[in-house]
Amino acid sequence: MLMMVSNFQVHVIDENDNSPTFEQHVYQGHIPENSKVGTKVILARKITAVDPDISDKNGVKLELHGKDSDKFKLNPANGDVYLATDKLDREEKEVYYLRLKATDSVGNIGEGQLVIHVTDRNDHQPKFIKLQVLDSRLVSVAKDKVWVGSGVGAPVLDMSETVPPGTRI
Repeated sequence: MLMMVSNFQVHVIDENDNSPTFEQHVYQGHIPENSKVGTKVILARKITAVDPDISDKNGVKLELHGKDSDKFKLNPANGDVYLATDKLDREEKEVYYLRLKATDSVGNIGEGQLVIHVTDRNDHQPKFIKLQVLDSRLVSVAKDKVWVGSGVGAPVLDMSETVPPGTRI
């Protein structure tokens, strides 16, 4: 009986059949209103997507989509997001919901979401809708003025006439 032993090396080629995946389904970020074009959105976690296919040497292409996605720019190399257009106004829109898209070299697609919150800056003067005096102990009414509270620095309202407690202004 004759027996032969041989060693073989087998290379398994990975087929690019998996879609890229984001490390998180939803990414959160914020940016102050009235920021200049090019301001970086502060992200809670860096946006990253991976492709489990080892044969995909070209990596993953990252893109932003959805309504108002043109207001932001995603750097596909590092996952940073920047303001791309005019200033944002929180009083007009507080939150932007954007779709993230990751595409590999053969067109397999993975999706995620980016939620950008616009943080408020004190850029508007306060407006009084109405003032109602409920307790005369906290309000001093004098000629043409009303002091709310007591002590130095108490707010002062200029009045055209003396207003008794309980009067709506």
